[in-house]
Amino acid sequence: MSNDNASIASSSSLAAASRSSPAHTDLKGWLFKWTNYIKGYQKRYFVLSHKELSYYRNPMECNQSCRGSIHLESAILHSYDSCSFDVSSGPKTFHLRAHNEVEKQNWISAIELAKVRLIRQMDAEYDDYFDITQNFSEIQTMLKTMQAKLNNLQQRKEFLSKQSSAFQQLIHQCEQSEQNCSMEFLPKIRAIKERVTVFYLTCTAIIKDSIDFYDCAQAHNRKLQVMLQHESQTRADLEDLVKTLAEQQSHLEQRAIEHQHHQQHTTSEHHHSASSRRDKSENENTEEEEFYDAEENASATEFSVTFPGKAHRIHSTPSTSSPINNNDDDNRPTSENSEHKKLNHHRRHKKLKNRKKLNSVNDSSNSNDEEDNDNYDEEEANSSSDDNEEIEIDVVTRKSVSFTANNNNSASSVCGGGGGGGKKHENSNDNFDGRVSNTFRSDSQASNDEDLAIIKRPHRQKIPHRPNHSLNLWSIMKNCIGKELTKIPMPVNFNEPLSMLQRMTEEFEYADLLHKAAKMNDPLEQMVYVAVFSVTCYSTTANRTNKPFNPLLGETYECDRTDDLGWKCISEQVSHHPPMLAQHCQARDWNCWREFSMTSKFRGKYLLINPLDITHLEFPASGNHYTWRKVNTTVNNIIVGKLWIDNHGEMNIINHKTGDSCHLTFHPYSYFSRETPKKVTGVVLSKDEKIKWVLNGTWDNKMEACKVLNPTQLTSKSSKPVIETGTPKLIWRRVLPTPEYEKMYNMTLLAVQLNEPEEGVAPTDSRLRPDQRLMEECRWDEANEVKSKLEEKQRAVRRKREEEAEEAAAKGLPYVPYEPVWFKKNKDPITDNPVHMFTDKYWKCKEKQEWSACPDIYLDEYKNWSQQLQFTK
Repeated sequence: MSNDNASIASSSSLAAASRSSPAHTDLKGWLFKWTNYIKGYQKRYFVLSHKELSYYRNPMECNQSCRGSIHLESAILHSYDSCSFDVSSGPKTFHLRAHNEVEKQNWISAIELAKVRLIRQMDAEYDDYFDITQNFSEIQTMLKTMQAKLNNLQQRKEFLSKQSSAFQQLIHQCEQSEQNCSMEFLPKIRAIKERVTVFYLTCTAIIKDSIDFYDCAQAHNRKLQVMLQHESQTRADLEDLVKTLAEQQSHLEQRAIEHQHHQQHTTSEHHHSASSRRDKSENENTEEEEFYDAEENASATEFSVTFPGKAHRIHSTPSTSSPINNNDDDNRPTSENSEHKKLNHHRRHKKLKNRKKLNSVNDSSNSNDEEDNDNYDEEEANSSSDDNEEIEIDVVTRKSVSFTANNNNSASSVCGGGGGGGKKHENSNDNFDGRVSNTFRSDSQASNDEDLAIIKRPHRQKIPHRPNHSLNLWSIMKNCIGKELTKIPMPVNFNEPLSMLQRMTEEFEYADLLHKAAKMNDPLEQMVYVAVFSVTCYSTTANRTNKPFNPLLGETYECDRTDDLGWKCISEQVSHHPPMLAQHCQARDWNCWREFSMTSKFRGKYLLINPLDITHLEFPASGNHYTWRKVNTTVNNIIVGKLWIDNHGEMNIINHKTGDSCHLTFHPYSYFSRETPKKVTGVVLSKDEKIKWVLNGTWDNKMEACKVLNPTQLTSKSSKPVIETGTPKLIWRRVLPTPEYEKMYNMTLLAVQLNEPEEGVAPTDSRLRPDQRLMEECRWDEANEVKSKLEEKQRAVRRKREEEAEEAAAKGLPYVPYEPVWFKKNKDPITDNPVHMFTDKYWKCKEKQEWSACPDIYLDEYKNWSQQLQFTK
């Protein structure tokens, strides 16, 4: 009975709030929020403001800090039943339940309306911001025009004053002549006199108001002129200061690099003779020795991996036969790409006591639910992550022990992946022959294709070279400090002729690792290949500094390479606010799906990109289901110097069937450190937290793995355990394209083939996007014009949809938001969060060429764009 009363009271309060303030979306009331499996749904007091949805334990806490909140700009709503709905934004999700269906619909309508108004307000502020910051000449012209109009107003005022005096004299003359008029015209003259008097009084008031406005506008105009001049000078001074500081920092970095190389050169010369003698002695006794002691090798090479709740430091003592070279100068960035804003030398070599705990994928979805415990709130939960535990481990590499029973698994490459061990691949020359070979695929698939006589389609080998159109990036980016990357208006001069949908598809370039992983019977060994595959997704980011096209809402991209690569992929842009794409890639023996969205901030000298959402990988034969999150990416030297990219952070890969995990650390680059740039280290742990494998390498070159011979459980009570590993084996090596591809936006062969025309694709496919195709054909001016038209068309559709949503919310009617065509939002069984899942309709519609469900997102004048292209036959 009390629940019914509360329901009625809450619904009444919502209705009253809606009636009392129809122009606002602020609501307050009780809802049930899912906390955990022990407590279930708990009653919480929610407050909806114009920017966020927050909650408290009771109304008395509203003046204090909230227990949790979700920003409405990126909020996504998902309804399950008559009373339950979810509100999510990135990793945050509120699982809510209303008292009844009416109350639920009131909250959903209010949240949708608040989101629409917030986005509209932010877009308006953003447009005003660029109108002011980018068009100083237009402001100057506007002020000059305003001054000219004021001068005209002054002249009109003086003229009106003279006419008013003459008008007054005319009225006086009429009064004098009134006595001489006959009685016949006297009433008419009096009526005219009254009207003229009223008109005169009105003109007098207009003159007075005009004088006041002129004086005020003239004073305000002078003030605006002074303010504009001051702000313009201040802005110019700040731009010069920032550029000077960036140049000075670049010079300091260059000197630091030169000093470091000088020290390394001196040290290498000092130890050259001793090293030569030692190598000669070792070569003479290679066949007689079986093991090395740790003391006989060089000093330990230290690398660290951060675990959830713990920080483990691993000292690796590789044997001399290890193909890992931690002093490889080929991977070190130049002086122009040697700065990182986030982490420096002090943090790199400090004990990892202050490193933040990286929440594992399995419980990251509940990170915002745990604050409901009675003993701590959200802030306390976050602060507890600083209490990391440190364990030191010595890793001794045994020379003659193979780390796997399957010696036929070769290093993954694009064009060369024959058998052999790591040593053989280390000395081999993986030449780029300009063709896509069978080694993209698993051996079993290749043999099956031979039996079925599948004919491979030919694919193009090159695209037009990038024209040399100089344009200063800083001249555009300097107006965008603190803004979201997706809201920065960029010309195609800074793009590459690929969309983000295609760029995400390119990450499956080394999917042959997944084909090999599918054949592994040992889930821990399978985890090794999955982990290395997650690293290969960053292999092309080192020199790919051009920005991909932002997909339009409803834009799709399909890539069917089952004939040569063994997989096919479909992607769709499923959301515009926040920007989000959904992707599903499938092969015969594995399936991979994910959503991708990100937050990005431009901070002047660097651009920080923080990817959100989770990648899922499933092997149907074994039932192993893996999940992981991507690491952060930083684009450096925005102001001065050559652009360079660094990937850094922690990555946790979880096998949800077995409980095994892999913890990878992408080490941030620091020009003070002597470690290998772009370094990646990691360990594979069993369910009982025993180290089974050790991974080491770089994300732009190669990855190696060693099997642990004496698995030791990680515990703080252990006294510095020593772990023995087998000989490192090369799992993956990147195959570099020929130098000619540097002129093709530094693309790989697969990237060049992604945008080649193809028949039968959906009308929303990225291949048919006109501005992207025009850019590929080096028609950049036309591409910029078409890009502006496409974006304006998308904004018009969005504004219409927002108006419809606002009207429906104002009337209290439900409004169906935009729904993707090929993906449907469901609840993720692993993370319990809303996720877009592939519906399998696309490939069926492609067979029938039934595209009636596709939205109209491109321009009418390019309707027949596909017919103008030379399709791949």
